This record gives sequence, C-alpha cells and structure tokens, in this order.
Amino acid sequence: MFTKKYIRGFIVLLLALFLVIPAEMVQAVTDALSTSIKHKPVRSYLPGFRIPLDAEIKDDSGVRISRCYFRAKEEKDFLFVDMEKADRYTAMLPAPEVGSESIYYYFLVVNGKNQVVKSQVFEMKEKETEEVAKWNEAKDTGKSNTELRKLRRKLTRQIRERFKDKIDKTRRVNKDSKLQVKSEATDAPTEISGFSDNVAINTVSSGARYGMMTASTVTATAGGLSTATMLGGLAVVAAGGAAVAAGGGGSDTNEGPSGSEPGTTVPFHGTISGSWSGNCEGLGSVGGSFNM
Repeated sequence: MFTKKYIRGFIVLLLALFLVIPAEMVQAVTDALSTSIKHKPVRSYLPGFRIPLDAEIKDDSGVRISRCYFRAKEEKDFLFVDMEKADRYTAMLPAPEVGSESIYYYFLVVNGKNQVVKSQVFEMKEKETEEVAKWNEAKDTGKSNTELRKLRRKLTRQIRERFKDKIDKTRRVNKDSKLQVKSEATDAPTEISGFSDNVAINTVSSGARYGMMTASTVTATAGGLSTATMLGGLAVVAAGGAAVAAGGGGSDTNEGPSGSEPGTTVPFHGTISGSWSGNCEGLGSVGGSFNM
C-alpha cells in the first residue's frame, strides 16, 4: 500500500530524473530495443602500431551508424572512428605512443529507428617492452617536457623499427594516407594526446554528436547488449536519440574499469508523458497520466 507522502515523493523523484535526460524530447514506448553487440575485449596493445577492433552488431531495424570511440589515459575527451561492415563491424584505432599506459574504448550504434545505444567502456593496457621500461625510468628523472617529448618520440620510432617485420602491414602507420578520426568537440584538436600517427581529425555536425546524447551506458553481457531501461514497465527512449539506461548486468568479458564512464549530461527541454498506478492507503486504487 502506498501512502500519499510516498506518492508525492515518487513524483518529485520522477521529475528530477527527467530533468537531466539528455535529449530534445523524451517519450515512453513499449517496444523493446533489439540491438545486440558482441565483442571480445582486447586486453593489451603494442605501442607504435594501430589497433584493430571488431564487434558483431545486430538490430532488427537495421544498423544505420556504427562507431568506435577511444581515448588515451592522459586524455579527457573521446574521439571516434567510423566502423566498416564486413563479416563483422571493424574499426582501426590510431597508433598509441610509448608511455600511453592505457587506451579506453567503447562502441556506439544508431539503429534504423534512430535510437542510440552504446556499450560499456573497455580498457586496454600497454604491453611491457624495452622501450616502455626506458620511458618509465626516464619520466620521473626531472627532465624537461621538451626532453621527455623528444624521448617519447624516439622510443616510439625504435619500437616500430624493432617490430615492423612482425606486425601486419595494415597496422603500421601509413605516411601516405591519413587515418580518418572524428571529434564531437566544437573545435577539433590538431593532434591526439597519447597517440603518434598520421591522422586527419574533423569535427562532426551538432546533429551527429551521438556520443554526447547518452547520459549513461548500458552493459554488454556475454549474450549481447541489453538496451532497454524500464521505468514503470515502459522503456524510456529519447526521441530520435539515445536509449537512456541506468546500467545493466555485469559481464565476464568486461576488461574495462569498474562501472561505466558517464556520458555528457545536458539540461532537458521538451515534453514528457506516461502513466502510473498503485494502491494508496485510505484511497484504494489510484492512477493517472502525466504530460509535461
């Protein structure tokens, strides 16, 4: 039995929740999302060489856009590369520098209904090599930033030379062709912190900044990606935008940091509608609808 005080508190909490949903309009829908993302996380990477990633992505309504967002440990903002469809969806990340330590990445999908879904964030660790060991010894010796920058570039060149005949050509930095990288920032950076590659960085239009539309991430499980967040029995979906999720079940294959990194939260402007019902002490069955 619900008391009047309980119902008032629930409505206040519901309003507070909706005020921070990042979308222009939110609508309650009863159809379950069908996006599935399956991915075997990459545990480590060799600095100096590009990183290939792949995932199996499916959706009953079709896959309109697929991206892989990434950043180095020392960087704050995510950039992304578009994924290509073959047997699986594939992405090629730029080559990290020696001393980058970790690379974080996640997948984002826009399905045929223009619903946006993203995976949890995964973490790759830099492999221990002679060059990485030399960097770790030198970085805390009081050298100037200029000296450290030169040393980092030198060690990155050395590791490329040492492993060039052992690494597939597609992963080597191509001096004649730029790797296309995209940014959702208003002003695209001129270089990528923690990476050393031949890249072209372009800013996407405001309507294509899907990474900023999700307030939180959903968690990929061994069976795929659970995409619907239920609120009062209804899946809450941003119209033309993000599937809003508070998280999901854990995954044995998640090699990323504990929990999922939140996306950008922006003020909500628009309308909200839905319904509620229950039993109230002294009033019996209660219910109603709202349109705000």
